[in-house]
Amino acid sequence: MAETRTFVANAPVWVDLSSKDAAGSRDYYAKLFGWKVELTKDPLAGGYALATIGGKNVAGIGPTQDPNAPTAWMVYIGTRDADATAKKVEAAGGKTAAWPFSRTRQGRSSRPGSRRTCRAPTS
Repeated sequence: MAETRTFVANAPVWVDLSSKDAAGSRDYYAKLFGWKVELTKDPLAGGYALATIGGKNVAGIGPTQDPNAPTAWMVYIGTRDADATAKKVEAAGGKTAAWPFSRTRQGRSSRPGSRRTCRAPTS
C-alpha cells in the first residue's frame, strides 16, 4: 500500500492474504517481491505475519481461519466508523458476514459478504 501520513476513509488501507499454506505463501511472496516477512510476536495473532519493504508494512499473510475457505487476498477499506458502515452495507442491500469487532491494536473491522472488509482506526 502507498505510504500515507493520515488516515484515509473510503479507500483501501490494507491488504492481507489468508492462505491454506501460510508458510509457503510467506516464502513465495518474499522471493517474488523482495518482502521481509516476519511472524508477529502476539500469540493472539494466530500465525499472522507482516510483510515489509524498507521497514514499511506492505501486507499481511496468515493462515485461513476456516479450513473450508480458499486461499484469498482481502482488501480493507478505511472508514471512520465500522459499525455505521456495516449498517450502510446492509441498508444498500449487501450482507455482513461478520459484524464489527475489535482487532489487536488495529481498530475495529467488519466483514461484509464476499470477503470485503471495512476498517476503522483505533481512537
